[in-house]
Amino acid sequence: MPPEHFDNELDLSDTGRKLLDSRPEKFIECYGEYCIAGQIRQSSFFAVCTYSSPDTEELEKFTAVLGAAKSGGEAGLDDTTDLVKGTKSHASSIKESHRFCINGVEGEIGLSWLEHATVAEAWQGFRFDYKPVPQVALLKHYSSILPGEISRPKSHHDISWDMTEAVWKHALLNMAARSKAASQSATLTTLDKISDRLDALSTSNITSESSEVKEILSKLDDVRDQLRKPVRPAVKAELQALAANDQKRCAE
Repeated sequence: MPPEHFDNELDLSDTGRKLLDSRPEKFIECYGEYCIAGQIRQSSFFAVCTYSSPDTEELEKFTAVLGAAKSGGEAGLDDTTDLVKGTKSHASSIKESHRFCINGVEGEIGLSWLEHATVAEAWQGFRFDYKPVPQVALLKHYSSILPGEISRPKSHHDISWDMTEAVWKHALLNMAARSKAASQSATLTTLDKISDRLDALSTSNITSESSEVKEILSKLDDVRDQLRKPVRPAVKAELQALAANDQKRCAE
């Protein structure tokens, strides 16, 4: 989703307002110099579906319907909705099985209901019953939100370009890893460790840590290359497992 900015909607609490009116320097001491004035949210929906039928002709017709529903290039929400609608229009001879993977969402309905949901129901639920979880916070100095009431900063934080690049690149890769269809537990563990080290380095006054930041940047490049690899082997394995289960049910 695109970045969301809500700094125009922010308002101080009664306690904060009283403190700011009486002692602005105490306000900064209590609340800090920056506040969260926006966010970047992201979530992902992934479905592995298998269709089988003893009638080859019916299966080919259904494949053609799905092909017509799929648009070229990167699919948007409307394109995906059209494709999902197409999955419902198949002959009774065609049997369907599916599995879902939904990440980066929150909602009161949980995920257990997906066990018995159709693809269309799962997609609708993902779009309208959940909301994406914030992944990146966008900060603003209080002086830009409360002009004339808070003094502009008189000093700046010395954060090296390498550190800034590493922190931002880590945030983007973390979102990308959580959106991958295949399991990325090892990658996420690596990113968590890098995050802990970046936190420690960002609060360190030792300037000699720049060489370690460069090593972290190199490691992040390795993670990026790993995430760019196609996930077809994982998807193929998932399809084969589902197909095997279908064959067992047919045999029974």
